[in-house]
Amino acid sequence: MDRALDHASIDPRRSTGGDKQRVRGLLGGFVLLMVAMLAAYASGLRYNGSPSYPMGFYLLKKLDRTPELGALVFACPPDTEAFREARRRHYIGQGTCPAGYTPIIKKVAAEPGDVVEVGSAVTVNNVVQLNTDIAATDGQGRTLKPYQGGVIAPNHYLLLSDFYAGSFDSRYFGPLHRRQIIGNAQPVLTW
Repeated sequence: MDRALDHASIDPRRSTGGDKQRVRGLLGGFVLLMVAMLAAYASGLRYNGSPSYPMGFYLLKKLDRTPELGALVFACPPDTEAFREARRRHYIGQGTCPAGYTPIIKKVAAEPGDVVEVGSAVTVNNVVQLNTDIAATDGQGRTLKPYQGGVIAPNHYLLLSDFYAGSFDSRYFGPLHRRQIIGNAQPVLTW
């Protein structure tokens, strides 16, 4: 038997300088990845993992004016019973919004003064909104309580998803105040 074997290569308790370099390289790569992710977040890059709109990365553009009809926006859910129940049912996650929820991504479907009717679907000023059929229950058979409709109050907006019919949107939680809308959502890389 050849006694010239490197004991470090057969004894896992012994490390070589190469092992330490690999660990340092991995740690350095991890730190660089974290710095890049923080920089992307600070510049407004957000990930949407909800099926309400195509999953992927969106750029959050701060609003300096009134939200526009048809605009795709990010909103922070308020701490209401509807959103607490949505969190318990895992419709929305825990996140960075002041009430502790993840931001939601929806389209502005109605603005102050618009008339919203909720029947088998949602209509805004007598125009049926795409993919807004009202479900009596969710996918697990739990009862859903729809918004009752009415005239949109000042500084409030109806937020819907015209992309996914099963979205948890204003059909169920009603209009949100302007202060809940944190910015426009511009798709960057989606699938």
